[in-house]
Amino acid sequence: MAPSPPLGVVRFMVAFRHPSGARIAEIASLFPTRAQALAADDGTTLSLKPALRVPEQPFDADCVALVRATGRELGYSYREMISGAGHDACMWRRYFRAR
Repeated sequence: MAPSPPLGVVRFMVAFRHPSGARIAEIASLFPTRAQALAADDGTTLSLKPALRVPEQPFDADCVALVRATGRELGYSYREMISGAGHDACMWRRYFRAR
């Protein structure tokens, strides 16, 4: 377990998700200025440092089409969502069609 931060300190991570890597980069570039402005308005000191950057992880189009078609065939509704999976799915895609 990670040590607790000192009293009066809050640590958190922000994840930006979008199917376009260019859009993620744009959002990430705007974030520090906007976050600092919010902190200043509240009289809070804010320190930012990048922790991790993972590029978008597109799935294989045939796999996505199969899931859509099967859902329709079974009468299920569905909604496309951006996945933030950065664990097994990213590792296994090297061996199986997930990209």
